[in-house]
Amino acid sequence: MATEFPHCDITSVDIVPITAHVPRPNITYEVYDLYAGLAEEDNSFDYISCRHIQLAVKEYDRLLFDLHRVLRPGGLLCIAEVENYLFEVDNPPYTTIAFKSFPNVCHGIRIVRNSITNQGVDLEAIYHVGDWMRPGSEWWRRTGQKYQIPPEQIAKAETGIHPMKSHVLLMPTGGWHPNPAVSHVGSLISRLWQLTWRQLEGPLVENGMDADEAKRVSRSCIEELAQGDENKIKSIAKYWMWWGFKPEQDPE
Repeated sequence: MATEFPHCDITSVDIVPITAHVPRPNITYEVYDLYAGLAEEDNSFDYISCRHIQLAVKEYDRLLFDLHRVLRPGGLLCIAEVENYLFEVDNPPYTTIAFKSFPNVCHGIRIVRNSITNQGVDLEAIYHVGDWMRPGSEWWRRTGQKYQIPPEQIAKAETGIHPMKSHVLLMPTGGWHPNPAVSHVGSLISRLWQLTWRQLEGPLVENGMDADEAKRVSRSCIEELAQGDENKIKSIAKYWMWWGFKPEQDPE
């Protein structure tokens, strides 16, 4: 993005350092604790992209509230999260969990979701972002009071995001799709899931699971995903996206 838009100043915020970044004159890299709030000035960004952060913070609602604060009036907010389920390819809107096609993976996902929920992460938040952030939503007042945010800041936040639009992108898992390009993407997604399960063995043990059982769960998911990709067994994941604008005028 910094290369494509050299006339823009960009701030990249991570919660942990993941990889080395290539320095550019128009981008600043920051790593800090989101629980302390966004360390940015009010009304300071024309565009905010918040992606793949839900699983990393317990106070996701507080983060969304803060995103509104640092977005300039007229600015664009985009939010995107992966729904942590695997679904059967049956009938739209594809709400059947893929226990038939991928029983081991779905069993493993259930274990991980329970573990994440027990740590205080709200996995249901992705279904409510649009309603929460609309203008005049009760969520602004409720969240502001929950985190002891000053009343005048709550009043400004209640202008919300408008219009808050959304789209759920269906992502094939595995190479089953007849379109070669989409099939290739599906295989890449399957490999990403397999890599994720390799990395989850340790966290499962840390959450109280026996080491041998954690290894068994992890390996069974990896093997099932690999076989599903090879045998073109159908399943999909869902990628949720929301976007909208902060109203031009803040209340006095």
